[in-house]
Amino acid sequence: MNSRALHIIIEPHAASALAQAVLALHMAIAAFIVLGTVAIPLGARFGSVIVRILWWRFAHLIAMGAVALQKLLGNSCFLSVWERRLVDIASEIPHRPPAFQSFGEHVLYWNLPLWFFSALYSLMFVFVATMWFVVPPRQKRAT
Repeated sequence: MNSRALHIIIEPHAASALAQAVLALHMAIAAFIVLGTVAIPLGARFGSVIVRILWWRFAHLIAMGAVALQKLLGNSCFLSVWERRLVDIASEIPHRPPAFQSFGEHVLYWNLPLWFFSALYSLMFVFVATMWFVVPPRQKRAT
């Protein structure tokens, strides 16, 4: 759906609220990936069983892989695209962006070249995949 069609469906005030919701979801996913990447080796070091939960590790690996693949293909994250479209619609009303939106954009969007993110996310994926073998997840044993 293009921006013009989206604009017909969503009014600017609703678009602003939706943009903030998409940004919050994007920040939550980014936090999950970053904190998980740090938590896995630290959790293993300190004997935490949480970092060995299979479904959590699988979700982490898939999320990191999806982010890395998008950048390697030269694509923007679909959440960034949705948010930008919603912000464009919301910009038709005169208002200052909410503090959360300004903060979130500073945290998520760095003014660096695409190759930097492709390399960073690829290295992070390799690290996360390596941790799968160094700190293997475990299935719950039947009792």
